Order: sequence, then C-alpha cells, then structure tokens
Amino acid sequence: MTTHHQPTAGHCPAHEQAPPPTGPIPIYGDAFTADPHATYRRLRARGPIVPVEISPRVYGYLAVTYRAAVYLLGNTPARFVKDPRHWEALRQGQVPADSPSRMMMQPRDNALWKDGPEHIRLRHAITSALARVDTHALATTVARIADQLIDAFAPAGQADLVAQYSDPLPMLTVFELFGCPQELGSRIVGAVTRVFDGGADASQANAELEDACLELTHLKRHRPGRDVATHLIAAGLTDAETVQTILLVIGAAAPPTSNHIGNGLRRVLTDPRFAGSVHDGVRPVADALDEVLWDNPPVPNYSPLYALGRQIFEGVYLEPGYPILVSFAAANGDPLLAVAPGARAGNRGHLAFSAGVHACPAPDLARIIAETALERILDRLAGLDLDVPETELHNRPGTFLAGLTGLPVRFQPSTRLRPVRKVTTMTSQTPATGCPYRLDGTGSDIHGEAAALRALGPAARVLLPGNIPAWSVTDPHLTQRLLTHPHISKDAHQHWPAYTNSEIPENWPLRIWVDVRNALSAYGPEHTRLRRPLAAAFSPRRVRALIPQIERNTHTLLDNLQTTGPDNVVDLRARLHWRLPLLVANAVIGVPEDLHDDFRGAVGDLFATNLPPEKAAAAPAAVYGLINQLIAHKREHPGDDVTSSLIAAHTGGQLTYQELADSLMLLIGAGHETTVNLLDHATVNLLLHPAQLAMATTGQISWEHVVEEALRHQAPIATIILRFAVHDVHDETTGLTFAQGEAIAINYAAAGRAPGIHGQDADEFDITRTTVREHLAFGHGAHLCLGAELARIESRIMLAALFARFPRMRLAVEAEQLRPLPSLISNGHEQVPVILGPAAT
Repeated sequence: MTTHHQPTAGHCPAHEQAPPPTGPIPIYGDAFTADPHATYRRLRARGPIVPVEISPRVYGYLAVTYRAAVYLLGNTPARFVKDPRHWEALRQGQVPADSPSRMMMQPRDNALWKDGPEHIRLRHAITSALARVDTHALATTVARIADQLIDAFAPAGQADLVAQYSDPLPMLTVFELFGCPQELGSRIVGAVTRVFDGGADASQANAELEDACLELTHLKRHRPGRDVATHLIAAGLTDAETVQTILLVIGAAAPPTSNHIGNGLRRVLTDPRFAGSVHDGVRPVADALDEVLWDNPPVPNYSPLYALGRQIFEGVYLEPGYPILVSFAAANGDPLLAVAPGARAGNRGHLAFSAGVHACPAPDLARIIAETALERILDRLAGLDLDVPETELHNRPGTFLAGLTGLPVRFQPSTRLRPVRKVTTMTSQTPATGCPYRLDGTGSDIHGEAAALRALGPAARVLLPGNIPAWSVTDPHLTQRLLTHPHISKDAHQHWPAYTNSEIPENWPLRIWVDVRNALSAYGPEHTRLRRPLAAAFSPRRVRALIPQIERNTHTLLDNLQTTGPDNVVDLRARLHWRLPLLVANAVIGVPEDLHDDFRGAVGDLFATNLPPEKAAAAPAAVYGLINQLIAHKREHPGDDVTSSLIAAHTGGQLTYQELADSLMLLIGAGHETTVNLLDHATVNLLLHPAQLAMATTGQISWEHVVEEALRHQAPIATIILRFAVHDVHDETTGLTFAQGEAIAINYAAAGRAPGIHGQDADEFDITRTTVREHLAFGHGAHLCLGAELARIESRIMLAALFARFPRMRLAVEAEQLRPLPSLISNGHEQVPVILGPAAT
C-alpha cells in the first residue's frame, strides 16, 4: 500500500481545527505494546476519530472517545457498514497477504462481516445456538477443566498462569461446547493463536484453521450432538458459512477470554484494593473482572467499519474506502466519561463487548468462564503471589488483543486433588437476553433484565433500542432524588443535545415519547402550564363522583362475559381489562365508544418497542388520526370532559393544536395503558396464588392492599423514557454523575422489587407484606401520574366484582405460556386467556 492511500484528518470548516503535526500514528510496535494508553492519549489530543497506521503500511481511522465509539456502533449499518469489500486498499490488492490486519479484517462468510438481512440471518444462527447453553452446566464444566489444569502444576509450588491456565482453559471449554475432539481441538488452538499473533505465517495458520473447522463441520453433519456446532448446522448454514461461523465464535470466545482471565489474575495479585480481599471473599472476583474490562479490555481495538460515502463526526471528515476501527480501550479510558476509574467495579457501561447490532452475542457466557476460572484458582492455591516484580510482566504485541506474555506465580505446593464441585456465579443467573446494558426491545424478560441491571449498581449505562445511549436507574432512592432534582428535565427539545443536533433517527422506535409536546415531556413552567388543564379532571371530587359509573360499567362488562359460557376460553385483557378503562375514559376524556377498538390496536403499537422502523413510524400517525377524529367529534358535540376543555383552551390561545393533540395522546395512551396492565397483572397473580385470592375475597386482606402489591410487584410502566440532565448532576450518595445532556431512563420495574426495601423475597407476589405501598409505579415528584387514584379505584372495583362473579375462574394456559407485550415500556400480557367457570348465583 502506498503512502498516498493514507486517510486525511479533514475537518469541517465550521469546526476548524489545526491539522495533525505528523502523519498517522502507528497502533502497533514496541512503544505501543509497552504503553498503549500513552498512544491513545496522543491520538485523543488530535480528535475523536483520527488517522492511524493499523499495521505496517495499512492505514485507517481509530475512534478514541466514548462518544465517537457509540456513534459509530450505533449508526451501523445506517451510515457505516462491516462489509470489507468497501476496503479500497484490499480491493486493489495493496494489503500484503501476510499482514496481521488482513487476517483479522478480510471478508468472511459469517455475521461479523455482513450487514442487513444477511447479518441478521447469520447472527440469529449464533444467538440461537448459544442460547441453548446451560449456564449452570457451563460453570461446572469450567470448574472441572480448571481443577484438571491446577492439578497438573499444584505440586510444583510455581507456575506460569498464562501458559498453564488462562490460555488453555477457555479454549478447552469452547471445545467441549462445540463437541470438538481433542486432537482436532489442539490443531485449532495452534492455528488460532498464530492468526491472532499476526506473525509471518498468519496466512498459513488461517488456512489450517479453516481446514480444521471444515473437518469439525463434516464430523458434526455425520455425528450430530447436543453441542454448539450441531446447533449451527441445524440453523441451516452452508458448510462455508458453518466453517466461518465456528471460526468466528471460537476466535471471539477463546483468546479474548484467555486475556480477560490473565489480566484479571494480574489485577487481584497486584492491586492493593483487591489483593487479599478476593481470597477472603470480601470483594467479589466479578468486581476485579469488571474493572479489567474498563481499563484493559481483552480486545482493545477492533470492529472495523466503512463509511457509506463521506461522513462527518464532530467536525472530522471520514472518507469512504478506509477501515474505521473502534478503540474500546481508548473509549473506556475517555476522561470525559462520568464513571470515575475508582467507581468501575460492578459498572458494565464499558464497551469491552462492543455495542450496537454487532455487539457480542453472549457476554454472559464469557463472564461465567472468567469468573469461575478466577474463583477456582484463588480457592485452590494458598499463598498465591507473583514470582517476579510487576515491572517484569509484559504485554503481548499486537493491535487487536491485550494480554500478558506470562504470569509467573508462586504458592504453597499441594498434592491433594480437589473434587469438582458445582460452581454457580452471579452471572450464571443472568437471563440470556443479551448484555445487561443493552436493553431488550422485545420486553421478553423485564424483571430478569431489571435484576441484571440492579446488579450493576444504582444506575448503569445502557443502550436503548436503536442503540441510543442512556442511563438506566434502578435504585428507588436514587430515582426519588432524580425525579425531584431541579436540574433533571423531561424536555428533549431543550435538554437533549443528541435530539437537537438531529442525531436521533427519524424512525427511532421510541421517538414519539420525546417528540410529543405535553405535560409528560415538559419541564419547569411549561410543565405547569400543560399540566394545569388536565389536573381539574382528576381532582379527588371528580374521581369520587365517577365511582357509581365505574360500578355500572363493571357489572355490564361482567354480564357480557357471562354470556360466553362457563367452559369457553375468554381473553380477559381484550374483553375486560381494556374495556373498563376506556369506558371510564369516555366519561373523563369524552372518547365515543365507536372509537374504542380502533384506539386499542393503535395504542398497542405505540408502546411496542420491537417494531421495524417503518411500522414504528406509522404507529403515532394512526393514533393521531384517531385523536383528530375525537377532536372533530367533540367540536361538534362538546361536553363536560377533558377533550372539550382542551379544545376551549386551544380556541382561547392557551394551547397550540399540537399541545392539544399531544395532551390527548398522553391521557389515552400512557394513562390508559397503566390501568390496563394493572388489572392484567393483578388478575393473573391472584389466579396463580389461590390462597391469597381467598384472603382477599373473604375480607382478610383489603382489595386496596391487593392493588398496591400488584403495582409494586409488576409496575404497569416498566421503564419510562426519557429524562435529561440540564447541567451536570452529581449524586453524593452513590457517587454517580449524570453529565449535562445525558439521557436517563427510570426503571420502575426494578425499583418495585428492591431487596433493600422489600426483602430477599421481593420477587414474590405477597399481599400480606407490609411494604406494599413503597413503590414508584405512578412516578414521583412533579410528574406524579394524574390518574393514579382513578386507576386504583377502577382496579379495586373491578377485581372485587370479577372474583365475586366468577369464583372458580382459572387460567386457560400455564403461566409460562402467557406472552409479555413486546415492549420495554408497557408491562403486560398480549392476552389473558381464562376459563370463567360457573357464575355465582
């Protein structure tokens, strides 16, 4: 490759900066290996994304700030793609065949190098195969392999823990997961190591690696087993795709995890904050490993991307045709990050597992291997310590991996072999829904995800659907402090730079929740102005006056249900939970009954956070169409309802038309959905707990108590988005700082099950607990839900009447068959099928 193919550090004239004083800085060689962070600091001084020499005479860009890394990963494949066919120098044959960059960045038929539907298809094969791994069995396997390795050197009293432990353990584990014979596995080990080391024979090693993976593919086609390789083949991959996918998974799992274990061992042996404490069980091994992922990620620089046309980020032009690498190490070390170096234990907002659509598909499996490996050796080797000064520990050379060349240690010799015990780590209990900081837009396991997030601390950095970075707050005390803080806003139009700078895609699935101009999304005096016209309709006097109508509507709906017969399956969510709140809404808001069913379908899509972009964009339009019909109807037929009052305010110039429509969007959408989900979960939980149901129906426990426990146990709105820091907000209690402009999501589902408030049985539904009212299901502070008391009254009346009318009602399916709504916001079920049984006489 000739020097004229070096990328330039062009800058937008509007953000003019001085050009770099020299050419691209190399990210390889002795100086880089000895102190890579010194190189990252030099690069960061030049800009967020800068030209580099990746390996000898191979040039590209490197993203060295956290913000730049998230931008690149979050805009793939919209603005950047993974397909190496966009690499101009490779197309022109200018990348040497033995270049380590070529081995690590050349086109392959696997998910890492594909975009769009092909990427989705190939990645699904990986995720579905890895999802079938039993995490508890994995921990047991790792412990057994660890014991076998330790037994081999324990009598000597000294060992190189890299060569004899951290290097072989992950590879041996992966081979068992893939059902790979030992001889074939040994060949793969040698080839993978040589490819990653990038030596002169890297090309030959790559050929040997592909041959070995093809042999494994043929073996598994003829002798399938209960292993990852067989599951990949069963997913319909071709031989070529299977070979490259096996190569990808083994390559992505084994060498990086080896480095993670080695770097973690170094941390616990040399850092006075960890040395000794992890041996005594005072400070968990997981904390040391989390810090290593921040400070020294095992894959420091990777994820090559290519610009689709000329792109610009923070004034820096990115030319097409050049690889753009993400420096996970430099991004994690960005001095502008709010997470201080001393506060990183337990915080998984790092980018060590990447982010976006190409994020690591199974970080939890990697954590299980690493945690179990460290726990096992610290448990087995008494007196474990370094056998050389720390200054004599050296990093492996290379751009793409960060590990030690060796870790000489000494310990008390032991000839006693340890029996293998089952090892369970915190990570093995984490739901296999993806990275804890990458929120699941399908809402498939809201409380599993909430537990995983809670384990990361009172708040953690996350990626929302669409790969939008934010904080997720799970601690109820921190939530209350933030919701009453004067510098926490809900107005994206004023206080979210990513929104005002047009960085949020128009088709972002959650955009409607920040686009709207109503009391939910307003701040300060604007919030007061927009909330005031709504508040009168929910005054205690007006709500109490609705009780007779709620009772009449309830009995009418139950009469209609009874006509279906005692043995037929009825969807209570559709026939009851949804309809009662809408009938009440007709009285409060003025929604005519002929619009009820249309609103039900449209609002459901509004809350779905797993929709493709085109359908997500269409959902608000459908709701607005119905709202326009409602407004037109109430102009012709005004009444004593909120819609008529809002129309009058609009006519009088107090509200714009958008504020009028968006206020109705708030009442019909968010307000109504809360009550529906409350009724849904309360009904299901009572059917699942007949003893508690009996206590409620006989008056031992009040229905008021039942409703509060339902709100605590299953917050109807699981996560509310979004709030924004108006200025830097530092929380003294937790030590966290929410930087100006950062987005904040409040996880009410997690707050309701805080063990510190509700005890270790917080996940259990229990109407007898004394803390049922200690929840935040209706929010807190200035944005406390206006309709909270109305929702409570509706639920008490409905539940008492329902179970009195149908005392032998039961679920028509097993609890596990109830499908959650595809939403991280709305916490309910798609259907609640029941068999009513005979009605009471």
